[in-house]
Amino acid sequence: MKRALLLFLGFSAQVFGAGLSPYAHLVVNDSAATPRNGVRVTYLGTSGYQLESKGHALLIDPYFSRVNFLSVALDSRIQPNIARIAEGMRHLAPKADAILVTHGHFDHLLDVPIVMSKTPARLIASASAITLAKRAGVSSGDALSAGDVRRIGP
Repeated sequence: MKRALLLFLGFSAQVFGAGLSPYAHLVVNDSAATPRNGVRVTYLGTSGYQLESKGHALLIDPYFSRVNFLSVALDSRIQPNIARIAEGMRHLAPKADAILVTHGHFDHLLDVPIVMSKTPARLIASASAITLAKRAGVSSGDALSAGDVRRIGP
């Protein structure tokens, strides 16, 4: 019983602490300028990143909605959080070339259809993740298999 209570409290802390706000202090020294021959990496939360270089950007697992654990545990229908997605997208480059989804779990894929509708990005993911994205309204995607290589940008 004690163990179950500790697990519940631990997961509750994750729910109440969700979002990017707790991490704002980690980027106070960041500069908006991308090094001329470098890559600027922006942490988007959870396992999401943006890689920018020479005016091009690759998004990796852009997930902003932060569905609470209780909804998942109770097998409730989960939905993208439009307000959180809009807030998260304020941190993105104006033009994303592609979105790479590492796998089809909701905390990697849920927000992708909405992000794609607001950017010119193409979806790069496994065949199963693309199938899920298409069911959520994405018109197409570039399916990858182990060892495949894709070029992003020029």
